[in-house]
Amino acid sequence: MKLLVFDMDGVVFRGANFWLEFHHRMGTAEAALDLWRRFGASDYTRLGELTAALWKGRPSAEYFRMIDRRTYFDGVRELIAHAKRSSYRTAIITSGAWHLARRAHEELGVDAFRANRLGVGDDGAFDGTVRVEVDDNYKDRALEKVQAELGIDRRGTVVVGDTKSDLQMASLAGTSIGFQVRDEAARDLFGHVVEGRSLKPAISLISEAG
Repeated sequence: MKLLVFDMDGVVFRGANFWLEFHHRMGTAEAALDLWRRFGASDYTRLGELTAALWKGRPSAEYFRMIDRRTYFDGVRELIAHAKRSSYRTAIITSGAWHLARRAHEELGVDAFRANRLGVGDDGAFDGTVRVEVDDNYKDRALEKVQAELGIDRRGTVVVGDTKSDLQMASLAGTSIGFQVRDEAARDLFGHVVEGRSLKPAISLISEAG
C-alpha cells in the first residue's frame, strides 16, 4: 500500500486560510492576530483553546455556511480517483477546520483525515472548546501517526502541500508536490511543483512515484 497526503486549504479547497476568513466574518481578526503573535509558534494547543473561547456562545450558522460554500480545486477528484486505482490510501492533514475535512472525506472518499475540531453544542452555538489534532508547527507528527496506523513508510508516501508547514510532512515522504506555492524559498524545497489552477498535472507525478 501507498499513501497520498494532502494539505487542505489552498490544495483541496480553494481559499488560502479558512480560519482567517472566519475570523473576519466574526469580527475577531484583531484578537486572533494578537493570540497568534503570543502563542502561534510556542503553544499551538493553547492558541486553539483561547481562539475557540472567542466564539463561545455564538451561533455556528455562518461557520457551516462557509463549510458548505467552499469549492474544490479542478483536478482534485481526478487525482484522488487515480490514486485509488493505483492502490494508494488517501489522507488530509490540516490545521484547518475538522468539519471541512470531513466534507472532503465524505464527498471524495478520502480514507483518513486529521484536523482541528471546534465544539458545537446541541443548541447550535459554539461551546468554546476545540480538539487540536494537528499543530501547524508540527504537521509531521500527525503524518507519522497516520503512517503508523496504515503501516506505510516514507518511501510509499506522497505529500501535496502549498506552505512551509507542509514541508515538515514532505520530509517524511518519498515524493513531495508543491501546488500554487507562493513562498519562493518553500517552492524550491518541494520535489515537484504544479503551477496553474488545476491539480491534474499531479496525476502523472503520482504515476511516476509508483
